[in-house]
Amino acid sequence: MASYDAAAFAEITVTYRLEQSFARICPSRHANSPFGFGVSTSRFSGLPLDSDPDKAAFGALYLAQSVRTATAETIVRNRSVEQKGLTLHIDELTSRVLFRYGGSGEPMSLVDLRRDNLMRAALRPNVIHDQDHTQGQMLSDFVYHHLPDVDGILYPSWFTQEDCVALYERGLDKIAHIHTMPLINHKAVMETLDRYKVRYRRTLEA
Repeated sequence: MASYDAAAFAEITVTYRLEQSFARICPSRHANSPFGFGVSTSRFSGLPLDSDPDKAAFGALYLAQSVRTATAETIVRNRSVEQKGLTLHIDELTSRVLFRYGGSGEPMSLVDLRRDNLMRAALRPNVIHDQDHTQGQMLSDFVYHHLPDVDGILYPSWFTQEDCVALYERGLDKIAHIHTMPLINHKAVMETLDRYKVRYRRTLEA
């Protein structure tokens, strides 16, 4: 288990407001639950449970600074890097919704992993960049249990370098749901797919 310094994390903890509308992409079946999230393992979830490695001790709600970043992080991800000329089925777009959020008034307290803060806290880049999320989960587990006034983690998108937030349940009252819409209806989604040369098809291949 990694060893962390609470004082070093305190030095890189910032007060953060959603000054603009942040985005989140979810399956359509969760369209009526803009503040809901599961406990599947993810980059900044808690560590996997011994009883079920696919479930984490706690979860996080992920927000992105723009629709472009949310699309890159959720739909494109590493597949565009691994597969030249990636083609998605249209269901990957029509089966999801886009949530938009703003601040509720009270700012969030977040451990800031942007810029040189990783070095300041003696952390390695794989905390935010590695496809294996173990390092990120260990860091988040420490923050969650040892810094109870911290609401989550602020980090740069691997794709766009824009801000992303992994928000713990205790920080949900600091964001406000603005609206929900079908993902495929948002112009920025299609612009993002075009930007990253991702095609989509409407019929299943034989």
